[in-house]
Amino acid sequence: MRGSLAVLAAVLACVPEVQASNPGEPLGPEDWVFNVPGLQATSFAGWEDGFMEEMNAAHVYDNEGRLLTIRTIPYRQERCGGPGLAEMNRTELVAWAGTGDPVVLGFLDDRCGADQGTKDAYRAGGARNGVVFDPVNGVLSWLGVYACEGCPSVYESWRWDSIRGLTTLFDIIDSFSPTAQEVGFRRPRRPEGLRDADRFDTYWGNVTRPLDLSEARPVQCAYPGHWPQPGEYLSFPDAAPTPAPGHAVYYLTSVTYQGETRAGRTASTGRLSARDARRLPECTQRIAGESAPAGAGTTAPSEAPVSTRD
Repeated sequence: MRGSLAVLAAVLACVPEVQASNPGEPLGPEDWVFNVPGLQATSFAGWEDGFMEEMNAAHVYDNEGRLLTIRTIPYRQERCGGPGLAEMNRTELVAWAGTGDPVVLGFLDDRCGADQGTKDAYRAGGARNGVVFDPVNGVLSWLGVYACEGCPSVYESWRWDSIRGLTTLFDIIDSFSPTAQEVGFRRPRRPEGLRDADRFDTYWGNVTRPLDLSEARPVQCAYPGHWPQPGEYLSFPDAAPTPAPGHAVYYLTSVTYQGETRAGRTASTGRLSARDARRLPECTQRIAGESAPAGAGTTAPSEAPVSTRD
């Protein structure tokens, strides 16, 4: 045990500590302070005009269904060696889940500069106060402005700033894998964007246009019967019947956490929106007597959980 602790201490000693920049230097990603683990700030110079055209939204939705925004607000006043008080601003990454108060995930504060009467300042957006979200990789990006206010030679630097470590697409979707007798998937970290999962319910139905969830039929309900850990393999029987030629059936798995149920997304006029899980029949028990031949059936991820069987 003592040897294991020594190895752990050696490993920790090799982890480089992120040092904040010094007064008089431009504020950078290393100066961000995060209130939740796993987030990281990055920054790089240069941009493409075509990408900037996408940054017209003041806020975006992330994969958890939260509203994300970057805001700069007055924070405090401080003497920086000059004749008066300097207004210090704070730039915040804010998430709002639709209820309750917004949550500050991280922040970056202005500070006094190296010379008297100067301030190292930061603001988000400038003339283009917008953000863009990469849902696949869980990255929020915006245009940041770094400046030294009151400096004899005033500098102003525009950079692309990003926050990484937000929930990714593959943190929320089920990746199904059929076998000869059943269909299984591994529980994602944030199923359908929910913080956790209390139960899963799986249905099958006939593919129609549009999909009529009220006609879906339960396959397996309220499983696995214990708290499903992230990465745990869950399965349900391949119970949908083989469709007639020219027709198809689908599987759909809903997730429930603290009374909220989600059942994937649907596309309409090129835009994704949440399926109305309230249209699903109550799932209380497996429908008996509806089995399929061995090996029949495949499934797709839960944001489009349609399994065609021709």
